[in-house]
Amino acid sequence: MAIDLRVGQETWRTPLAEPCAINHSLWLTEAWLEVQTGRVVVYVREQGRPSARVTFDAASGRRMAVRWFGSERNPMAQREEIIEGRLKLAMEAIRASVGTPEAEYGVDLFISHHLEELEPEWWMEHLGTSKPTPSQVLGLLMLRYPDPDDDLDVLDFTLPDDATQYVVAVKFDEQGRVEAIDMES
Repeated sequence: MAIDLRVGQETWRTPLAEPCAINHSLWLTEAWLEVQTGRVVVYVREQGRPSARVTFDAASGRRMAVRWFGSERNPMAQREEIIEGRLKLAMEAIRASVGTPEAEYGVDLFISHHLEELEPEWWMEHLGTSKPTPSQVLGLLMLRYPDPDDDLDVLDFTLPDDATQYVVAVKFDEQGRVEAIDMES
């Protein structure tokens, strides 16, 4: 939970992990957080060893990344490693596709649509400019974290603060390679 201390109100509430994603033990479990630019990172240590690192968007509370340590101890670790690897592949593919014919109805459409539809004040608040470049728009993309029972063959990326209903959907083939990038709602 995040609280705006200036007014004493809750700004967002997001579970640290999905229910039953964390193996509980009889050992001492510690957690602490670190506030970074635009992010809140929660570290969990069990029995003196790192157990998990969870990163949240500071403004919206959206879970951006989860890293489990010790896959033999935690059944979610493998899934999180797949998400982390595919996240990197997806962002590389998104950036590489800009300006290509394949991006016309995908990344390029997502960028142009939001440059036209979002108010200059929104861009100013998030990027410090009212007229961002396509690269700056891509820099704001964040993973819409998949539910525990979702397949990992599609990862959805969107803008922060629930600014849009649209996502950049990155589809993976059976070998985990990017096969398509589309704009979807």
